Amino acid sequence: MAKCSLDTCRWTMLYLAISLLILVSDAKNVVVMFGDDAGIQMGAYNNPVCKTPNIDALAANGVTFRHGFTSVSSCSPSRSALLTGLPQHQNGIYGLASGRFHFSSFDNVISLPKILGDNGIRTGIIGKYHVQPESVYTFDFMETESTNDMNQIGRNITFMNYQVERFLSSYGDKPFFLYIAFHDVHRCRSPEPYGTFCERFGDPTKSNGSIPDWKPDYYDPKDVMLEKYVPDKPAARQDLANLYTITGRMEKSDALVSTTDVVPTVLDWFDIQYPSWKLFGQNVKLTGNSLLPALSNVESGGYGHVFASHNLHEATMYYPMRVLRTKDLRLIHNLNYMAPYPMAEDVFNSPTFMELLNNTEAGLNTGWIRFLEDYYFRHEFELFNVTSDPSELVNLAEDPSYYNILNGLKSKLSSWQETTGDIWRCEPRGILEANGNCISADNHLIRKYAAKLRCNVNTCQ
Repeated sequence: MAKCSLDTCRWTMLYLAISLLILVSDAKNVVVMFGDDAGIQMGAYNNPVCKTPNIDALAANGVTFRHGFTSVSSCSPSRSALLTGLPQHQNGIYGLASGRFHFSSFDNVISLPKILGDNGIRTGIIGKYHVQPESVYTFDFMETESTNDMNQIGRNITFMNYQVERFLSSYGDKPFFLYIAFHDVHRCRSPEPYGTFCERFGDPTKSNGSIPDWKPDYYDPKDVMLEKYVPDKPAARQDLANLYTITGRMEKSDALVSTTDVVPTVLDWFDIQYPSWKLFGQNVKLTGNSLLPALSNVESGGYGHVFASHNLHEATMYYPMRVLRTKDLRLIHNLNYMAPYPMAEDVFNSPTFMELLNNTEAGLNTGWIRFLEDYYFRHEFELFNVTSDPSELVNLAEDPSYYNILNGLKSKLSSWQETTGDIWRCEPRGILEANGNCISADNHLIRKYAAKLRCNVNTCQ
């Protein structure tokens, strides 16, 4: 079994666990469990307050990765990356696949369940689907929000257990791949504080009901553990206490691993070769790594960096970013850096952020660690030493002593973008031609405008 951790950075929001299970039969089987917005608030990651005994037991009998990342911190894009092994800019799901957004993978993308099905592996999904089209992401057994209420198939543990039992009783002697996608620990929706379902069954406050086989543990806000970037305020502590409660409903390696490693790991486990195919005339190559060597030997090398790629969340939140993370450094390339960074509605409306804004307006102490201008208006390149500066307050991109290091990381990031067919790779000052070359579109005014805009925001002379 393998468990993939979450690092406390902006890219690590969703990756909960991968379990390689050998059941009573001699067949190899794989179960992937995916927690929506799950973090490191669990015993397996040394949180002594939040009780997660089943996850802790899983970790105790497997390998826990201290540095596990999602390839993008947005729902549909991250799921598409996990199920294809391709970053969002390559598979086509640039933003949310639901509602009015309808981002969708390209029709000829080959997904993990497709490859497994073609090789005689029975496939199943139970829980949150949130990708499209179904022709790309097809499973033999599907119990998702397409045919069930999301709060039942994603949050009701009794109902999800029933569906798992249905799948297991129907697979026979064939090896299987089962993908269980929880909607927890995602915050329940507004305008009702916790949403209708959560008010009845999953609300972490004590006044509401309970799910029959889930006996929630309630936490005192004063006992929660605050990350360095979270202000020590009542709303923040209460928000985390609620998160602890919802999380309860759901050897160590220093290797840097990503959700894009899931496909090569599963294929390696089943001894299946990745198929040869092309996307827009370019040969498709997986850039992730199989984690099997790390599972058998936690000291295995070859896991020294991960990449990340973000374009949108909702359609109005366009801010393409590409990231290279090593053990100590994180390089961020903000391709649309002249525009203000768009904040997601569920962040802006969060209790913690609202208290910060209200206290700022009232002239009270807030515990801010940086100005909002630094959050909204960013430099094209950001380079942080996450070991010495875990809060990422000191941008080293313009430090002359990091000149060679910066250029080396830029080169690696650019090479990965080319390998993955990133059509944004020429931006922000170039245009990608059909032959794959970049032609300059820089009239030298862009950087002057961006510098002037930043000065206007910070009232510099």
